[in-house]
Amino acid sequence: MLKQFKPDESQYFLTTLSKAKLSPPQQQFSAAFTGGITGCGYVNGTSAAVVVSDSVELCGDFDADIYAELRKSDELHLMAPPPDWLPAIEKDGAFTVKAYTRTAFEAISPEKAQKLGETFEPNDQFEIAAIDSELAAQLLSEEWSADLVLNTMTPPNNMLGGFGFVAKIDGTIAGGVGCYTMYPNGIEVEIDTRSGYRRRGIATRLAQRMILECGRRGLECHWDAMNQESAALATKLGFSPAGTYPAIQLLRRMESIVKLPPPQKDLAFPLMKALENRRSKRRWKPDPLSNQQLSNLLWAACGITRAAAPRSKSRRTAPSATNSQEIKVYLALEHGLYLYDETRHQLLQIHHRDIRSSIGTQKMMHSAPVGLIYVSDFSKLKKYLAKDEQRKWFVSGTDAAYISQNVYLYCTAAGLSTVVLGLVHREHLHEQMELEAHEKVMYTQVVGGAIEE
Repeated sequence: MLKQFKPDESQYFLTTLSKAKLSPPQQQFSAAFTGGITGCGYVNGTSAAVVVSDSVELCGDFDADIYAELRKSDELHLMAPPPDWLPAIEKDGAFTVKAYTRTAFEAISPEKAQKLGETFEPNDQFEIAAIDSELAAQLLSEEWSADLVLNTMTPPNNMLGGFGFVAKIDGTIAGGVGCYTMYPNGIEVEIDTRSGYRRRGIATRLAQRMILECGRRGLECHWDAMNQESAALATKLGFSPAGTYPAIQLLRRMESIVKLPPPQKDLAFPLMKALENRRSKRRWKPDPLSNQQLSNLLWAACGITRAAAPRSKSRRTAPSATNSQEIKVYLALEHGLYLYDETRHQLLQIHHRDIRSSIGTQKMMHSAPVGLIYVSDFSKLKKYLAKDEQRKWFVSGTDAAYISQNVYLYCTAAGLSTVVLGLVHREHLHEQMELEAHEKVMYTQVVGGAIEE
């Protein structure tokens, strides 16, 4: 059975590996997890994986359950993957597979970092500023710079103590450096430059400032290069190469991602009228909903109303206990199963099968154009909320109900029919959706165009 481990369970993870006669993780980034800081681990029989952000270290034989968990991400970098994993990965049509070579470097000690940092010459062409909460929010909002702060300076990872710097030219952030991850005694450097500002020495100066800061904080500075340009910069800065190793980049194909249009938030339908007219309706038109209707429906269900900030998680239209956001919304459509990614307001295709016949026991429900499936990820609940099975189900059932009521009100306002289904073969649906052991189906809800009565 697949077991998932949190950072505070990393020693139990290592013990489980030993019992399975698997070698402990070898990649540097895996130390962020085995050191109890961030990431997660999986073990299933004679197979295992360590995941830190988008970096993955695989151990043992190929395992379909572990890979099913990994493939929920849009991008992964498999570091020195075992050969047994490659055939199945290369057959996965949801991703493009690119093999490349990385260069590892010896860490710079705090003492060396301090000395190096003091010898670097300043560059008067741009201003270097430490990343504060305001800059972190700005960096997070732009695609080129989000990774600089995503892993160690934004919730729920802002407690890890990440730090970094930006370079400004005439008030514009031209580049940034941050912590890709944290180690018990060091950091991994993450650096990038805005398009149009490259080849001006910005990355060099930012990296120098980061090295100096590591020395001042008594931290080792780690560097792992994805390409030749990064390797050349590391060498220039004083890092010593430790060798190269193979890696594979998995990028989800765009055709398996459905970008939804912005939700229409100006529907002229009074809330009190929606409450008055709300009904469970079991008749609907067979026509599929448009992407705009899906956009509105899903945003109403649990869309983001306030983006994550350096000291707070994002907020959704539906509340959840301690803002756990443990409920995930899946869509069963004629052409496949999708997961709603509320952060990017998009749909991620899980598979191409039509499972609408599995969302409820009543045959009349199988013709609904849209089946919403509310799934709780128990691993996201805080320990006191997950004290026992009864509490997990109560908390998650309540949180799913908030989302369901949002759907009811939107459907009333938008002229759609909807009804919640409590009679569900959960075990069968769990299998059809390829869910993990810690993911549980709460209940389902069908939606379609209303038929005038």
